[in-house]
Amino acid sequence: MVGAPNVMASGAHPIASLTVPSAQRKELMKNARLLVFVALPLLFIAPGLPGSRLSADYDQTTEAIAGEQSAAVVSTIAFTSTRDNHGQPWAVPPIVGGEIYFIDYMTDGSFSVPRRVTSNTYTDIFPALSPDGRGKIVFDSNRFSAPSEPVNTSDLFVMNHDGTEPLFLTRGGSPTWSPGGADGQPARMIAFHASAPGVGLPINRFPGSATVDSDIFVVNVDDVLEHGAVPQNLTIDRAATVDDDPNWSPDGRRIIFTSYVPDPSTNVTSAEIYIMNADGTGEPQQLTGLGNPIVGGVAIMGGEFGDAEKIEKRGPAWSPDGTRILFACRPLALLPIPVERWVPTTPFEICVMDAVANSPITQLTLNNIDELTPTWSPDGRQIVFHRAPSNQLWVMRADGTNLVPLAEAASSGFNLLATSWGVVKVDNRAR
Repeated sequence: MVGAPNVMASGAHPIASLTVPSAQRKELMKNARLLVFVALPLLFIAPGLPGSRLSADYDQTTEAIAGEQSAAVVSTIAFTSTRDNHGQPWAVPPIVGGEIYFIDYMTDGSFSVPRRVTSNTYTDIFPALSPDGRGKIVFDSNRFSAPSEPVNTSDLFVMNHDGTEPLFLTRGGSPTWSPGGADGQPARMIAFHASAPGVGLPINRFPGSATVDSDIFVVNVDDVLEHGAVPQNLTIDRAATVDDDPNWSPDGRRIIFTSYVPDPSTNVTSAEIYIMNADGTGEPQQLTGLGNPIVGGVAIMGGEFGDAEKIEKRGPAWSPDGTRILFACRPLALLPIPVERWVPTTPFEICVMDAVANSPITQLTLNNIDELTPTWSPDGRQIVFHRAPSNQLWVMRADGTNLVPLAEAASSGFNLLATSWGVVKVDNRAR
């Protein structure tokens, strides 16, 4: 059986300044226990199965949908959207006004209409569904940031799948859950990026931005809520790098992340993918930037990256079977503007590689449009991501074929940051 790793090993280091005093934490918890209104609650039920009512308020909606729906829910996509906040300035950074939504994937291959999970005046982004199916969501939010801080300064919160009981965890961003135990033990650990000393601010104005002193941390969610546990820094011994984008392996033993050395102009194009033990022992191993050969995927004509001397990598995501790594990628050129530096030559595309150092990189898309936040479906057969300029959600097969927009999610607002595709269970059934 594979359970959550013990992060209190000698290779881990406590975070310097993320501890919240006991009295203040109790007040934060009190303020954070806000019931979040679910704007469009939907419960899809297979014919012949009794309905699982989440509350009395859901009765009419549940009965109406149960009479019309012929397919059951297989899995759920969590994403951020501004569809109900059109007045918010999402067109350019800073991005504000985003809320969390769900779309269900059905047994007949269709997708449900989106349902809103959060409803407030803050920015809630990067939702991550707990992999044990218990319906817990960890996410970024700026609801506790100070007026003097950048609008994309984020803290981490955890809430129920229906948006109720959002609880403050710690300062940080881009969370990822550890897998649950093979015996049904719930997922309890999260990894995330945060300022090493606890005082660094976002390096740029984009959502989920790391800090110039960002490291990778892990913490047990229950220990934070019940005992005020201090997150453990796993990359504190590394050089002066910006460590970001953590993603936990399906077996719970390793974490992949991106890392780069910042420069005065906040150039981030040198980001490469690394892998480390989830307990902090040993040294991180570099997986990319080692001369990985570039091969043409099924969507490539001529191989756009074939002659690229360097490729930036972002947002790695481990496949459900642990054999492949999905990420956003773009080629770079060394140009003297105004000083010699690596500069992107095309927008981000979607790439994939085996989870082994120096493996060939396969480019899955070739659209000359930024495509970001790629995420695997729970069975590893599909990929969802968001595409510029309108930032709508798209779905394709894992080999890059059958690329189609997720029409059910389309709106005049932006739909992006689809960081989680998992299963939410009610009475031990997917919903």
